Amino acid sequence: MGHAYERELKGVLTGDESTVDKMTRTGSNDIVLAYRQPKREPFQVVRAAGSLGDGDLIVMRNGFAFMVEVKAANRDTVHFSESSGKLQEQAEALTESARKAGTLALYAFRLKGHNEKDPWRLFTVPTGDLTRKMEMLADRVPELPTTASDTYVLRWEEGRPLHDFLEHFYWVFEDGLAEAAPAAN
Repeated sequence: MGHAYERELKGVLTGDESTVDKMTRTGSNDIVLAYRQPKREPFQVVRAAGSLGDGDLIVMRNGFAFMVEVKAANRDTVHFSESSGKLQEQAEALTESARKAGTLALYAFRLKGHNEKDPWRLFTVPTGDLTRKMEMLADRVPELPTTASDTYVLRWEEGRPLHDFLEHFYWVFEDGLAEAAPAAN
């Protein structure tokens, strides 16, 4: 569903200047501050080639590491029963990998063509036992919802905006957000 969006998310998290500047052209001050924070205190992000259910990105900072599976669509809902159930199988594999590793796993859902607010929404997968610090991150992100037939579904409106997640991460686990974002060149 789009390697370009994996690169975009990686660019935001690593503080890539051109990506962050592009993403903050429109948006409220809280979005701009949160998106610009990784320019000052970046995450280390590794793209997992051919992830096969183990996440598209591995994100690390100050002793935290979590997996991210990236999905992008031009509609606000993605049903995992689509694609002959491959998305459901992928979600189950990601959940199992995260459970075995005792780490947080997120779905990052990018709504294509959405330029008015933060276009990214985050969801957790059910992983069971996490460290207390990881639980502090996971508790603020909604769990990947399921349908009546017990398949996963991404509903963009139900996810946690990426800028909220970044703001929470930096306030709780760092020294907070920078009071003044550096001016864009």
